[in-house]
Formats: sequence, structure tokens, C-alpha cells
Amino acid sequence: MAKVAMKKKKVATRFFKVMLPGYLNELPIPPKFARNLSVQNHRAATIRDPLGRSWPANVEGKGEDLWFCGEGWMNFVKGLDIGIGYFLVFKYKGNMKFYVKVFDLTACEVEYSHEIW
Repeated sequence: MAKVAMKKKKVATRFFKVMLPGYLNELPIPPKFARNLSVQNHRAATIRDPLGRSWPANVEGKGEDLWFCGEGWMNFVKGLDIGIGYFLVFKYKGNMKFYVKVFDLTACEVEYSHEIW
């Protein structure tokens, strides 16, 4: 008897966003990815930058969507000098912890130094 291959549903652990106007203040999390997060209206998240520094950010529900927002998100954007057109790749590590890689307008990963503060 032939076995039927069952397709195992994979849970997304990464997503990317291109920084558009308005995203410097808040950033939508892709709906397909957000479905895997258990967030009650408002929850703290941690974003870890390429230097290993942690940035607290709020994740809030707006309708059916989730967004990074608040002062922590804006501090992250300003602290890493992220601009319009930058490309961010987020990797979810569980428990509302995200690692991020930042690519600038040259399409290359930004090499940060400790002097960025």
C-alpha cells in the first residue's frame, strides 16, 4: 500500500520589510507571520541589532494587523540610522525576541560599529 506524503506546515521564522515613509514611526508585521505570534493587544518585544544590543519595542494590534511601534521602535530606527528604502530582515527567536539585519540603499548589509550611538 502506497504511503501518502503529508505536507508538514512550516511556521515562518523570518520576514523582511522595505522601509517606506511612515515606517520610521511604526512598522507592520506581515499578517502571515503575525498569525504565529500570540500577542494580546499590546506586548513588549525585543529587537537585537547586528552588534548584539537589545532594543525594546512595543507590538500592538491594529484591527487584525500587528505593528512594531512606540518609543522603543523609534529609538531603534534612530539608533541604527535606518532610512527610507532600507531593507530589514527579521528572524524570530521565540518569546517575542527578534534579530535584525539591515541593508542600506546600496543593497549591502550595513556594517555597524560601536560608535553608532
